[in-house]
Amino acid sequence: MLMVDGVSVVSTCNVLTLLKACQATKALDHVHHVHTQIICHGMLHAGWLGDYLTVTYAKCGALEDAWVVSQSLPYRTIFSWSSLISAYADSGCSLEALELHQCMVQEGIEPNDYTYVALLKACGNTCNLKLARQFHLDLCAKGFEIDLFVGNTLVSMYGKCGKTLEAEKVFYALSQHDVISWTAMISTYVEAGLGEEGLLAFRQMQEESCRPNKTTFVVFVQACCCLAERVNALGMEDDITKDMALEIGRACHIDAYRMSYMSNLLSNILVNLYSKCDAILEAEIVLGTTHQPHIVSWNALLSAYIRQGDSKKALLLFMKMQTQGVVPELHTLVFALQACTILAEDESTIVINHSSSEIAFEIGTSLHQDTRRRGCDSDVYVGTSLLSMYGKVGRVSEAESVFRELSYHDLASCNAMLTLYAEQGLGNRALQFYRQMCKEGMSLNQLTFVTSLQGCNSLCEKADDGDLKWMSMRHFSLEIVQALHSDAQRKGYASDVLVSNTLISLYGNLGALREAEGVFYALSQRTVVSWTAMISIYAENNQGHKGLLLFRLMQEEKFVPNQLTFVASLQACSALGPEFDITTEDTVPQNCIPLEIGRALHADCCKAGYMLDPLVSATVLSMYGNCGELWEVESIFTSLPYFHVDPCNVALTLYVSKGEDEQALLLYRLMQQEQLPFSYTTLVCTLQACSGISNLEICYEVHFHIIATEFDWIPSVNVTLIHAYGSCASMIDAYILFHETSEPEVSAWTSYIGGYANCGKAIEALHVLENIPLAGYSPNAITWMLALLACSRAGLAAAGIEYFVFMRQEHGFWLEAKLNTILIDLFGRAGDFKSVDNLLLNMAIQEDPTVWSCLLSACRLHGHIKQAEHAFDHILKLQPKTTASYVLMSNIYADPGMLHSAEVAQLGSVCFGFSE
Repeated sequence: MLMVDGVSVVSTCNVLTLLKACQATKALDHVHHVHTQIICHGMLHAGWLGDYLTVTYAKCGALEDAWVVSQSLPYRTIFSWSSLISAYADSGCSLEALELHQCMVQEGIEPNDYTYVALLKACGNTCNLKLARQFHLDLCAKGFEIDLFVGNTLVSMYGKCGKTLEAEKVFYALSQHDVISWTAMISTYVEAGLGEEGLLAFRQMQEESCRPNKTTFVVFVQACCCLAERVNALGMEDDITKDMALEIGRACHIDAYRMSYMSNLLSNILVNLYSKCDAILEAEIVLGTTHQPHIVSWNALLSAYIRQGDSKKALLLFMKMQTQGVVPELHTLVFALQACTILAEDESTIVINHSSSEIAFEIGTSLHQDTRRRGCDSDVYVGTSLLSMYGKVGRVSEAESVFRELSYHDLASCNAMLTLYAEQGLGNRALQFYRQMCKEGMSLNQLTFVTSLQGCNSLCEKADDGDLKWMSMRHFSLEIVQALHSDAQRKGYASDVLVSNTLISLYGNLGALREAEGVFYALSQRTVVSWTAMISIYAENNQGHKGLLLFRLMQEEKFVPNQLTFVASLQACSALGPEFDITTEDTVPQNCIPLEIGRALHADCCKAGYMLDPLVSATVLSMYGNCGELWEVESIFTSLPYFHVDPCNVALTLYVSKGEDEQALLLYRLMQQEQLPFSYTTLVCTLQACSGISNLEICYEVHFHIIATEFDWIPSVNVTLIHAYGSCASMIDAYILFHETSEPEVSAWTSYIGGYANCGKAIEALHVLENIPLAGYSPNAITWMLALLACSRAGLAAAGIEYFVFMRQEHGFWLEAKLNTILIDLFGRAGDFKSVDNLLLNMAIQEDPTVWSCLLSACRLHGHIKQAEHAFDHILKLQPKTTASYVLMSNIYADPGMLHSAEVAQLGSVCFGFSE
């Protein structure tokens, strides 16, 4: 008598019942106990008992025990073989399941429909399509394919093997469909990435009144994920598809909740869907309510934060994972590193005097150490993310170290290094690295050529525009760009729009307009970026008319301009202003047509809502300023619904250029009140305004801001500051700043001399001039002009003329017309009116009233009445209401006793309503 838990079992039937109970509850311990008792009572070979014990072990997942029992049986039935094969297939041991099938066939046992179902599962798990098709033929031969259970399994198997058409063929051949059939078909579409087809199948399922189950909801939400994932993967701006996937997913979420089908698996997939659709709040809510979220869910939300550029939330979520004991995988670490890369570019992040770059470097270094501890720092995927992070924070040596330690170098890691060199301005290293990639026979792609071209562009940026070094470097860079262009043509990437757009911009930056046009017009499929790049190049090269014609052609070809297109077109309009010449209508102002085009572009910007973009509004202001419409600049500027540094800088620049220094300083104060960040342009323009009205107080303030914002390392800022102190007659400050400057260039020396000239300290100015050659520099034309100005203001006529002669003989400088005023003053003070007459032959300076005023003063000094009358006549023509000229002429007449003429001059002054 068999005893189990004190219960007497007297028959095989009762043992079978007990084993069924064990199967239902997966009570493996009880199965072992029953098995022991069966052996003790010699019942193992009694009828079906041994077979059923094998099945019980198999269904409880004890595959080894099941196999041992089956091996001990004198013979095995199709029942035990099918159970064994099914158990192995369900447990992921699909290869073993297929081997069992071979053993079964060798024993002469033919599979039944249940066996084939298990075998098809094993084929699907291993993607053994050849064997699966053979089984399918066997099923057809035996008439099993019409069975719904078999048909559903065939659909699922073909789906797992990626054979969607064959799955559809089986599905539509079925005489009826149940929920398992539809779920298998939707799952097949999901496996193939066919999200739309999956959604259509679900709708058809509902039309046939088939009620979904838990698994159906899971695969249906996965179909929604497929749609969103495709949009993200291709980088498309297809908001309609994403919105559709999101709305359907939301409806499914509601239905699943209403039908009590919510599960941990479904919650995780919903997090994935909401994250891919950028529905961040919903993803956060579902994740927060999910019991033990899967790592995939955490990664999905991390990925969404990265996609939206929210590095702070991504890093906070990563920290939350760690506090909850979630072990990050490779993808998790990569997302965290990408968050650091984004953080490094976020200039708004400052924590206790630490910049965003410093914070990103600190977190990134910690993550790097974490990858080392986990032994995955040499993984190419992780390594490439480390390269990008170190590149963004400017740590080139650390990035190079990571690159060397990678297990192997793929194209992504090499492109990351190329990008790093290009972004850090290391053009030579970038090009050397590109050459090494070519030597090693590495396959190149679009990104390789784009970053190599950008590296070439950085070579020119290091040299000052206009100097010999820049000219030589530009020629060298152009040759390299042409060589890279040839490489791209050989590799078949020259027609790629991304490569072509980069070539257009680069050729334009190098002044190679013909080459840029060649690339542009060779493009078979242009993008808005292509048009914008070409328009911008025309604007930068003072060919605004071509830029505007191209803008019109772009619109004719039905391209919709974006913000940057309008910026480039407005710049083209500004470039057109100074060069445009109307020959047919003398009565039309020269800037009329550029201004009208600019107004039309402004109207288009308003219509498109682009005036809310600070860059666009700043360019509009600049255009009106270049066309001389300062009142319109003020009107637009004051009507802007926001206060941003870009439009403010444009207004500052225009005020300073028009001599409206008081207005410029008022705007500077307003920017202070609004707590706007001060840029290079803000500080330099404010200093220039201080120079114009000698405002030393604000000059001190700006100097403080320059030091606080670390702009003091820029030579041009210090030069402007020295000039401002000189203009404010604070030569002590100018002296300190000049001598604190390490290796001052000619521009700094010139500003320093200008300060002394402004204060009338000619001796000091000339002393500084003599020290310039000792510092290894040569004075330029402006330096000599300021030296002559110092002599003029100090009354050192002889010294000024001596310097002028030296300048002409030794350096060959010929001064521009605007500098002739100083020479006339010098020659006039020296009494050399013959030289004055020679200078006055220049028709350009005859229209300058300052020249004639200087001559009038010199005539009084030397009693040269005839020349004085000549100068006075010109002043009356140019500025008839200037009091000073009447007073000065009156004094000239009074000196030799010509009282009548003096009275006439005084009378003229009174008639015009002026008083001395």
